[in-house]
Amino acid sequence: MTRDKKLILYATTFNNASTVRASLDSVSRLGAQEIYIVDNYSSDGTFEELLKYGERNKNLRIVLLKIRSTRGWGRHVALEHALRHAKENDLLMYVDLDTIYRNPYIKEIRRLAKILRGNQVCYLGHLAYAKTQRKAQWKDLNQCEDWERISHFKRLGFVLVDLELTKIGMSRNKLDNKWFENSSSAGETVYRRESRYTKNKVRFAIRLVNYLADEQRGLAYKSFSDFYGQYKRKNPAYLVVFIAAFVLARLKGVYEYDKRLNNKEYVLGTRR
Repeated sequence: MTRDKKLILYATTFNNASTVRASLDSVSRLGAQEIYIVDNYSSDGTFEELLKYGERNKNLRIVLLKIRSTRGWGRHVALEHALRHAKENDLLMYVDLDTIYRNPYIKEIRRLAKILRGNQVCYLGHLAYAKTQRKAQWKDLNQCEDWERISHFKRLGFVLVDLELTKIGMSRNKLDNKWFENSSSAGETVYRRESRYTKNKVRFAIRLVNYLADEQRGLAYKSFSDFYGQYKRKNPAYLVVFIAAFVLARLKGVYEYDKRLNNKEYVLGTRR
């Protein structure tokens, strides 16, 4: 960045001990001097790996917090801590510590940082100025929290500066191989992803219902058929899970920003 403008990173992590070191090495090329990380009580040594990384790399100040939270609320907490130390003209963005970023991604962020204005926000990492970041809070969601927040920004009148790039990225794997060295959770099925957190069948079912409920809350599908129809697997057991998730989402509250379009369509400006 410049003497008058710096980049601050924030992140959440859970059981990413195998990737945090390489991930931080990759984002260090962005030139950020600070990163605020919320660890969701990892059990695989992630927290310890982060402490070691901070001791070895004095150019990057790592602020670690241990909080049990969803991914969305963890980002909220990390961002709030970062904003306490940011100036209004500083830029902030989130990174995923299970992802190793390639040079094209780093170059794209640098390009966007140079052209970004105060009334704009990026889908990539939700890169934006500190004064913009304060306008839309991360919600307590484990899925689609990014679409919910970027929809909120649009509803508030902010412009998505990388809209066309975001549309390209919606075509699965079109940019993944170019931007990311590892696949991370990109393209990972909901079933495989949630099974990483527990092997207990009852807990898995509960996690799956909550995960899908958060997806509906974050994306605001207009009907159950739209919600259920996005997944290829169809059988009575899955149907019950989706019904339970849809009802739970209604009870908790759905973040809807357009009466006709779901939140992803609202951001992209097209009905899929």
